[in-house]
Amino acid sequence: MSSRFQIAMVLAVTAALNPLLCRAAEPPAMGNALAIMILANSDFGTRLELCREMGRRQDPGLSEVIAFLRYGLPPRAVTESESLLAALLAGLLDPAWGQDGVSRRFQANRAELEILLERLPDIQDPLLSAFLVKALLFIGDTMHGPSVLRLAGRYGERMANGSENLDPGGIQCVLAVLSYASELGTGDFLEPCVGISKSSRDGVLIRAARSAASRIASRAESR
Repeated sequence: MSSRFQIAMVLAVTAALNPLLCRAAEPPAMGNALAIMILANSDFGTRLELCREMGRRQDPGLSEVIAFLRYGLPPRAVTESESLLAALLAGLLDPAWGQDGVSRRFQANRAELEILLERLPDIQDPLLSAFLVKALLFIGDTMHGPSVLRLAGRYGERMANGSENLDPGGIQCVLAVLSYASELGTGDFLEPCVGISKSSRDGVLIRAARSAASRIASRAESR
């Protein structure tokens, strides 16, 4: 049975029990409550599909869902939780919404996203980190620069130690960090960017790190 079919079945049963739950104009909290019910009683595939769908919905108020994904799953499911959050944020903070749209969607969930950003360097799923950093860059947010800097430092140190074997998600995350550093980074980003350029064996990362370091140095000289 496909994940999409399972979700449709749950919605159909819920609607039969309480038609108010499936009205198009339902309050955001009611939609979130239904989503959380499905997330709490489904397998990973169904949860992943639902998070993708929820992230793309017009109403951006998903704080309760984000909180559930952080706290509501068993402690052993940390990796699953981060993968689901990545799927949710891929739609929620998609640049296709436009800069103003992403900014509004970010603000609608700011309290929960702030918690994620505080632990940005400790997040294990690189795609989740990448989506967060890309959103910060897209909306021009410099307030969370220190969190991005710590993430840059983590990758720089691991690459220098030869302990960072980057998968495609990891490469995407480092590129997001380097893009942020290039556009919004302070002089503190110079060292990790130089470190990545020296330690990486990936040509794309080396070029991006060198470009970011050059732009950071140019900004510092012009001040």
